[in-house]
Amino acid sequence: MNGIEVGPAARQALLTLARPTRRRLQYAIDGLAEQPRPQGAVRLPGAPGMVKLRVGTHEMIYTVRDDVILILDILHRDSPWHRSDRSG
Repeated sequence: MNGIEVGPAARQALLTLARPTRRRLQYAIDGLAEQPRPQGAVRLPGAPGMVKLRVGTHEMIYTVRDDVILILDILHRDSPWHRSDRSG
């Protein structure tokens, strides 16, 4: 089992989401403790150690280091970051 830390950007993103979406993301975060790289998790090219996982209409960006999972951010798939990722 891995420890999980939620960074400030991810924590702020969670607070702004509707309760059903927040629950779905929290369930996925809790699941990372047992399976840090579940089916559908993709390593981010050009960002060593960073992984993204799609959860509904959102993506979690996280790293796994020394048995600790750090959730860096949670983004809506229509965010500017996501659009710029597709165009490159």
